[in-house]
Amino acid sequence: MMSDEQIDEEREWSHRYAKALTHRYRDVLPLEDVVGLADLGLVEAWRLYDGTRGIPFTGYASQCVRQIVWDEVQKEMNRKACEVLVDEPPEREAPVPIPRRPDLQHALAGLNRAEKRFVRDHFLRNRSLAEIAHKKGYHRSWAFRFLNRVLKKLRTSLAMPQASRRKRRKRRS
Repeated sequence: MMSDEQIDEEREWSHRYAKALTHRYRDVLPLEDVVGLADLGLVEAWRLYDGTRGIPFTGYASQCVRQIVWDEVQKEMNRKACEVLVDEPPEREAPVPIPRRPDLQHALAGLNRAEKRFVRDHFLRNRSLAEIAHKKGYHRSWAFRFLNRVLKKLRTSLAMPQASRRKRRKRRS
């Protein structure tokens, strides 16, 4: 068990570490949120730390803090991406339809069923890439590559003028 002095010392360290992380994620989370998350990470590290393994507490705690902050950054970035796709964030309980923007509808129509499901799960239902990959039985690197492929398709389709899309569809038939 740690003494009060050790806890205060580690808390000061975690706040300095949080400030360093805030610099990296300043566009996503404010300092107060990151400091609060750092405290949560520190508590989690205290709860799980096993000093008999020879790992210094600060090194172990930094990983816990970084992971908790990163998870929150991911959630916030997904929420912001969702707001870009849809005018308002979706309800958690209700089924999430694909947004009804004409240009986006045309772009999404060019995706196959698996790609559409992936977009819904990741951007609208706030599921992480690791979670989606695990559900399908793949490694999370697969999900990252799949996401990049889908985004490239969407960017290409959204950049193409409306008239060009019609011409392209006529050529396919």
